[in-house]
Amino acid sequence: RTPVVTSRAMDERAGRALSIGAGDGAFLVIDASELGAINRQFGMEWHDDALRHVSTAIAGAVRSTDLVGCTGMDSFGVFLAGASEAEAVEVGERIRVSVENSYFAPDGVRHMIEVNIAGVTFADDLSFNELYVQATQALEQPDARTTMAVIKADAAVMKA
Repeated sequence: RTPVVTSRAMDERAGRALSIGAGDGAFLVIDASELGAINRQFGMEWHDDALRHVSTAIAGAVRSTDLVGCTGMDSFGVFLAGASEAEAVEVGERIRVSVENSYFAPDGVRHMIEVNIAGVTFADDLSFNELYVQATQALEQPDARTTMAVIKADAAVMKA
């Protein structure tokens, strides 16, 4: 078990918040693709342990009002209702530092797990799926590999 909700629960809860007018906020996507390498090198049991390890580090770095969910085999999402861009960047950096500073040693030697984080800020005119797609696209930008990238969500991009 992980201290985060499933992707379905995240979609439902964040979608509900958006449908009742959550106002402004942000959505972060955290890519922990190194977990796949852990799976290949050490096996599924260690992958699952690393997944719990990363999800615990993420959950410990967010605000008490934030919703953390597993959005894929090696990815997570954080829904930050009411967060400004500056707050989203701050939370994203706390997550990055928390994951990277945590101790994970499947073979007795510490393995630092790095994550890539990107996100979108929003007004209440987008669906959760639209936020997810745009945040994932932001993650694919080159600077998401080295900095916390947050862009303004654009409803026109999704409707075009």
